[in-house]
Amino acid sequence: DDQHGVKHLNLSAGFIMESGHEGRGCTSMCTKHVAKTITHHPFKFLGITAAVILLITIAGAIMGSFNMSESSNYDWVIPSGRASENQESLELAEGLATQGEVVTRGDTDSEAAMWFIFSWDKPQSIFTPANVQTMCQLEQVFLQTDDYNHVCLLNATSGQCAEPVDSITYRFYGGTVNGPACPLLSDSSVNATASALYAALNDPNQRYSAGFFLEKETENRSPRFTTKTRSTIPLGSPLDGFSTKRDRESDQDVEKLSFYKKVRKNLFELLDMKGRFLFSAYRNEVSRNGVEIQFTSGPLFELEGNALIADDLMLAIGSMAFVFGWMCFHLRSGFLATVSITQVVLSVPVAIFIYRNVYQIYFFDSIHILVVFLVLGIGADDIFVFIDGWRQAKESVDGLKRQLDPQSYLDLRMIFAYEHTVAAVFNTSFTTVVAFLATAVSPIMPIATFGILAATAIVVNYIFVITITPAVVVCYHLWFEKKWCCCLEQPEEVAGRKSANVEKGQQQEIEGRRRVLPRSGSNSKQVHPGPAVREGRNDDGESSLEKEEHAKQNEKVLVDMEKGRGGGGAHGGGQNGGAATASVEMLELRGATTTDDISAALRAHGGETKEAWTTSGDRKRSSSSSSSYQDRSAIEEKKKDDDTNKQQQQHANNDDDDDDDDGDKNDNVRQRRLSTAATSNAFDTLVVRYYIPCMTFKAGGWLVVALAITLALLAYGLVSVVFATRLAPPEEPIDWFPDDHMLRVAQEAQENDFTAGSLDEYVRVRIPFGITGIRRPNFNPFKPAENRGEPVFDDAFDLFPAASQDAYISVCNAARTHRCDKPVCQPQLLVYPTGDALKCFLPEFQAWFATRNPGRSTYNCTRRQFMDELALYRNDTSSGLSSATKSEMIGFIDGDLKYVSIHIAATARIDAATVDMAEVRSVFDGFIFGQNDVNPPGMNNAFAASGTWVWVEAELGTVSGFYSGLMIVFPVAFFVLILATSNIILALYAIISIGLIVAGVLGFIQEYLGWSLGVAEAIAGIIVIGFSVDYVIHLGHMYVEAGLGQQAIAGCEGRFTYAAEKMVSTVIAGGITTFGAAIPLWFCQMTFFPKMGTLMALTIFFSLIYSVGFFMALSLVAGPVGRAGNLRWAAEHLGLARLFRCMFGEEGLGGDTTATSKVAMMMQPDEEKEQTGSQPKKKKQQQRSVMEAKTAVAGHDDDQEQQQQAPRSSLDNGFSDAEVAAAEV
Repeated sequence: DDQHGVKHLNLSAGFIMESGHEGRGCTSMCTKHVAKTITHHPFKFLGITAAVILLITIAGAIMGSFNMSESSNYDWVIPSGRASENQESLELAEGLATQGEVVTRGDTDSEAAMWFIFSWDKPQSIFTPANVQTMCQLEQVFLQTDDYNHVCLLNATSGQCAEPVDSITYRFYGGTVNGPACPLLSDSSVNATASALYAALNDPNQRYSAGFFLEKETENRSPRFTTKTRSTIPLGSPLDGFSTKRDRESDQDVEKLSFYKKVRKNLFELLDMKGRFLFSAYRNEVSRNGVEIQFTSGPLFELEGNALIADDLMLAIGSMAFVFGWMCFHLRSGFLATVSITQVVLSVPVAIFIYRNVYQIYFFDSIHILVVFLVLGIGADDIFVFIDGWRQAKESVDGLKRQLDPQSYLDLRMIFAYEHTVAAVFNTSFTTVVAFLATAVSPIMPIATFGILAATAIVVNYIFVITITPAVVVCYHLWFEKKWCCCLEQPEEVAGRKSANVEKGQQQEIEGRRRVLPRSGSNSKQVHPGPAVREGRNDDGESSLEKEEHAKQNEKVLVDMEKGRGGGGAHGGGQNGGAATASVEMLELRGATTTDDISAALRAHGGETKEAWTTSGDRKRSSSSSSSYQDRSAIEEKKKDDDTNKQQQQHANNDDDDDDDDGDKNDNVRQRRLSTAATSNAFDTLVVRYYIPCMTFKAGGWLVVALAITLALLAYGLVSVVFATRLAPPEEPIDWFPDDHMLRVAQEAQENDFTAGSLDEYVRVRIPFGITGIRRPNFNPFKPAENRGEPVFDDAFDLFPAASQDAYISVCNAARTHRCDKPVCQPQLLVYPTGDALKCFLPEFQAWFATRNPGRSTYNCTRRQFMDELALYRNDTSSGLSSATKSEMIGFIDGDLKYVSIHIAATARIDAATVDMAEVRSVFDGFIFGQNDVNPPGMNNAFAASGTWVWVEAELGTVSGFYSGLMIVFPVAFFVLILATSNIILALYAIISIGLIVAGVLGFIQEYLGWSLGVAEAIAGIIVIGFSVDYVIHLGHMYVEAGLGQQAIAGCEGRFTYAAEKMVSTVIAGGITTFGAAIPLWFCQMTFFPKMGTLMALTIFFSLIYSVGFFMALSLVAGPVGRAGNLRWAAEHLGLARLFRCMFGEEGLGGDTTATSKVAMMMQPDEEKEQTGSQPKKKKQQQRSVMEAKTAVAGHDDDQEQQQQAPRSSLDNGFSDAEVAAAEV
């Protein structure tokens, strides 16, 4: 207060930071402090943040944080799953049983076996001498590869590499080939061998071994012939220096991969197979001497997967290039686009550093690279929100630009933009983070960690957006904005060159803010601060010439106001006073286009239209009569009603019914929008010219377009819900490679084309007795290959009693004849009908025991003799079962027999669909549980263990994790929507929109693309929610903001228009960014990535359709107005307003968030701020406010002459005392 008691209007950053915070949120004060710090020290701020990011990145590189973790077979396994616990407890027990026993390559490693498939397109037998020779040469490339002797399956007797008995070459050549030169066989020899194969199909004992080499159609031809055949060559396990297959499994895998790299190189050279970028060598059609050739193996599959991922990830550069180009277009600045894309990309290594070193999560695989594509879209969207907020803040505060020093102006503009961005981006980022964290509940560790990393990246990106982006924008504004090298041509500059009637400097300042100034009715005199003073008439009574003249005068007044040239109006007054009033009012009137709009805006400061434009003398009289404000308001309202009635009468007399909605007022509004759109981007023009007029079109008083869109999209969404509920786990095996990829084609051929399969192609199941579970005391789920646990044995287990031996044999016999009525079981048996498909050691051991001990049997011997003989039999190499197999089946640990097992090859193929596998597993469980019910103690704890069941469990766990994520995300999203909109009705509309978006995406992929709910779909399903929330929250926030402040828009149509003008173009720009970032994924070769790209693109498409279409149309047709659904009003009546205001600020309770209302709040005295911040007002506070206002103006009037001599006495804030008094009134 000065000596006359006048409270100075201080719009400097210090006032904003330190005053007027009554009723404001704690968060709001914090954001103001941060905004001020950034605007005052932008380069210092950038330097510090850049240094921190650089140090984190360097530290991460030194610590190996960005290196991929070592893959293992346990990465996608559910450690707590029953199938996993059963399988691993048996594997661990087998490891303990064979510990210290070096059984080198005595067992078959079917997973690493090499497969060749030969075919030709002639309708005759493929078995010709030339073709057989070609097959032999291909197989010899594999057999003659360096180090084959170190990985081959060994013959238990000779110790040499075993003959490949499942090779078609071995059938024709026997063991005579030992080198690359395969002799050409005679026709008679080839025909004899082929005939023997065809005839074996009639023998039940040989049918399945012969059918392995012959295609399905062979039996239907007469005479019989096949056009396809195949070979498989297994490797041995464990490799040299390892005790079991699971002993240091990753090290054994490295040796196998090294061998197969040499195999691949030799085959590529022989068959001239060459690849290029985004086209694998395996996608070539390969043939030799007319024979089409395909080959595959597990290690080749892994090598190819790694190679394709490396190629596919190069497309991330394409995503970055698109995002960068789009940023340049939307931001109109190469400088801003470059820094922004760098900022977004750097958020990923920072997030990885936190993920691996702070969270201590070691696992980091190729799936996590998808975070780059997600962050590109989300990060760009957040930056667009801030930049658009910065531009909107310019429009809001430019009316005060000439009354503020540059730093205060910059502070004020940054605060408006910063508060808007912090709230809007936080809401969307928080929901997206929760959506990704919802994947952390997935039992599948890679999916869970992917969600954790993605959530961390979104948090880091949010921090960058509210710290680095503002500093970059300030630097750009201060030093680079007008440089041709850093800034593309601004639309304002283009518009300025097109205007020849206004000076270029003036046009750049006022273009986009030109408004129609108020013209009062016959009872209201309007005085302009310029020389032209005229009494206004109604619009209907003006001629076109008068309107044109009036528009010119208004334009001149605007220029004068902007330049501070107010002057002697009808009542006189100081120059500065006029300028102050005009500038302050310009901020309030920027959205007003008619007399009624401007009158309402001026009444927000306690005066009428004419008082707002008079000089201090009239303002004094206006202040003195402030007690009659309600009467004047009533008169003004009556005048408005009269004007409205006249307009309605005029429209009723008009022959064109459409003119009801196109009167002078709406023409002015439309012209203002078009003028603004002309200086904006293409999306703003699209919104103003087409979107808003189309959505607000009425016929017969009904919003027909909006209503039609609402009903149509609701109907489609409900249908999509039905489609989405049909999503189920895949009925076919997951395909990771393109349709024409050799490894995929070979896999499909093995599954579908041959009469019978090798036992390696069928599900392997083991049934142990004596193991009850597993303990995992030091297991780290993020290092899945380490410390897997230890088995728990059954102390009651004892094989020596006759009842136990009989129980074991009974299970073997029952398994061989047990029926499996599932379609995938072919034939309808549980066990494959060949002699070696069921391995039970006990009958063989009993015969072996009787041979060694005449007159004795395992039933009438001593326990000691039984155990000693069993240990000898276990290591014997002369019996039928291999020593490696017996070592696994008979579990001696530290001299004690801890378990025994049965090995089974089921009739279900190993590559069958997940659903089919789950059904077969249920059949096995039923069989085992039934046997346990009748077996004696110690033999009644058997279970079925299979690696196939582990993967079935993992895929089903993916689906369950998806639905668990939905149950988490939707409630959290609804809570965030409530906080963002502060309106329960609008939040309900929004969550319905989000649900329809998710249903639209999932229903589309199920019904029209035929996809199932696999790994990619489950991950993307959660991502869909994170993306879909963003746009709805932005639009809902703007719709609510339109109804706040002293110039609140009351109707649905007005709020819809406000939200559309403010946010629709931003939403579209952000959607295009994410859509564009997903496009490069479509060109990836790994099918997982195109699926993700498609799902991301569909998510953006449906998000835009249902946010800009359904949500906005529903809000237009039935949006909440007044107190309907208003949580602020409810909180105040429940006594929770103060708590919520402190936590979330006025914005969190649906408070006043518009730029102009914030200025109005800062222009009020402290007592009035308290009243504005906490409703309802108290009568005593009202009286005190009125008295202080009168005192302030009286003091100002008494000291009028002194103020004119020193018009800028308050140099600390840039306002004269006359301006202070004008603002107070």
